[in-house]
Amino acid sequence: MARLSVDPSHHPGQFDSHLVCVNLSRWLADDPRREVAFVHTRSHLKWGIHHEAHTLAKRASFPFNPGIPPRVTFNFMRRKATEACKDEWQRLFSSADYRGHHFLRLCDSTDKPARPSYVGGGPWLPFFGDHPSFCARAIRCILGHAPMGEFRARFNIAGRRDCEYCGTGANQTRAHLLRQCNMLVRPRRFRMYPYYLGELYQYLRDNTWLFSFNPLPREARRM
Repeated sequence: MARLSVDPSHHPGQFDSHLVCVNLSRWLADDPRREVAFVHTRSHLKWGIHHEAHTLAKRASFPFNPGIPPRVTFNFMRRKATEACKDEWQRLFSSADYRGHHFLRLCDSTDKPARPSYVGGGPWLPFFGDHPSFCARAIRCILGHAPMGEFRARFNIAGRRDCEYCGTGANQTRAHLLRQCNMLVRPRRFRMYPYYLGELYQYLRDNTWLFSFNPLPREARRM
C-alpha cells in the first residue's frame, strides 16, 4: 500500500497518489539529500516510528479524495466504460439474431446461462481453452459449424447426411450426436443433453473424435 501511495498510474486511489507525489516532489526539491525509503514491517510488531505512523494513520479523520470526488479519476471512467461495453455485449447476446440461432446455450456452475464476459477469459475458455484442437471441437459443437450431416445439408455441402457413427439412418444433427447416437459415450450423470459447460467438456473428452476432421476410429465405424 505504501508503494501504491506514490504510484500515479491508473488505480482506484489515483487522485490520492497524485496528491502525495506532488507534495513529495516539493519536499524532495528543497534538499537534494532528502530521500524516501519504504520499509515493510508487520503492524503487530509495534516497531518504533512505524507503529507511531500506523497509529496516527488509523486515528486520522479526513475525507477521501479531499476536494475532488473519485468519479473524475481516469480509472473510474475507464472502469465505467468497460462495464457499459460488457452490459451491452450481454444484452445483444440475449438475442438469437446476434449470437446465432444454432448457438448451444449452456449454464455455468451457478446454474445460470453462460454469458460473455472479459473476466478470466469469459465462461467458455476456462473449460475448453486448454488445448487448441479440443477448443476447436468445442467451438464447432457450440456454434453448430461442424463436420456433420446437419451442417452439410444447411450449406448444401456434398457428403453424408445420415449418422456415420451408429448406422441407423438417422439424420446426423447435433441433437442426435449429443442425445441419441448409441456409438457415443455419455457421462454417468448425463441428462441426455449437455446442460452445463462441464458436461459438454466431459462429453468431448470421452468422445475424442466427435466434431473433428480426424478419421473415425475403427470402433466408431458402422456401415
